[in-house]
Amino acid sequence: MPNDDRTKIFYSRTPESAAMLANVKRAMAITATLNRLTFDDADEIRALFSEPIGKKVDKSFLLIPPCLYCRWGRNSRRA
Repeated sequence: MPNDDRTKIFYSRTPESAAMLANVKRAMAITATLNRLTFDDADEIRALFSEPIGKKVDKSFLLIPPCLYCRWGRNSRRA
């Protein structure tokens, strides 16, 4: 695996690996909740989606579940 700007190595049993695992678990829980919602739950979808990306999405944001896959939740961006 190349070690460039996109690759980060986490060694086990370190504070960094514990933080990464906590982010993975949080993102998985949010993703599972999002994927159970319906199109009519747009306000709740926006609120939940705002959590892993760390900023509020506006009313123009549209996500039709179930169609979300999170990569740890961090570094997710709206296109």
